[in-house]
Amino acid sequence: MEVIWKGSSAMYRIGICDDEKGTCEELEKMTRHFFEIQREKTEIEIFYSGNIFMDYLDQGNWFHLLFLDIELTSSNGIEIGNYIRKNLKDEQVEIVYISSKTHYAMDLFQCRPLDFLVKPLKYSEVSRSLETMKKRHIINKKIFVYSSDKTIKRIPVENIMYCISENKQITMTLHTGEHIRFRGKLSDTANKLPDTTFIQIHKSYLINLNYISEYSADKVKMTDGTVLGISPSKKKEVKAKFMQYELL
Repeated sequence: MEVIWKGSSAMYRIGICDDEKGTCEELEKMTRHFFEIQREKTEIEIFYSGNIFMDYLDQGNWFHLLFLDIELTSSNGIEIGNYIRKNLKDEQVEIVYISSKTHYAMDLFQCRPLDFLVKPLKYSEVSRSLETMKKRHIINKKIFVYSSDKTIKRIPVENIMYCISENKQITMTLHTGEHIRFRGKLSDTANKLPDTTFIQIHKSYLINLNYISEYSADKVKMTDGTVLGISPSKKKEVKAKFMQYELL
């Protein structure tokens, strides 16, 4: 199903994966209504099987946002989320889990979902998730500009996983595994990045919240396996930021 408005510059691809036909129809209707109000383009794909959906992803297809049922009869939503993050290494798609039960919170953490919606679905909650996806998409399209070897260079903000400062040199790790190095202060680097998704957890560490795979009171584990410590003076701020990010 595709909804197109002339004059709209963005095109958002939305996926719905749920084995309940009624839920899919309801979500499609709500999503279509949201983008009609926004006068923006959207493309909506519906899947009633987790296995068919994963085959679709394996073919190189992608989405800006996925509404994903947890209790699918084949390949449940948690397995699919882990597959997207770990096997496909896709950190860009926003996952919104849907379920009639509420006890899945800890199981979902490693999939880094945007939101969790409880059935029966409400338009106010669906539209909130879509609006948050749009905001993050705009933020992630920003460009970070830095100087190295007397050359001005530019990289998309969404590609930055974390930065480590040592001896006045910044090592920036990208989601591709590439390391970029340039001279500067970590505080200056932080000021150039959106504070909605980046936070300094230590005098030497600046991280992108999109790439956290595990979190505890004193450390975070990034999606590439790197473990970074949270300084005692930053613990309260980091916890508050993390909670705020999860509830956007």
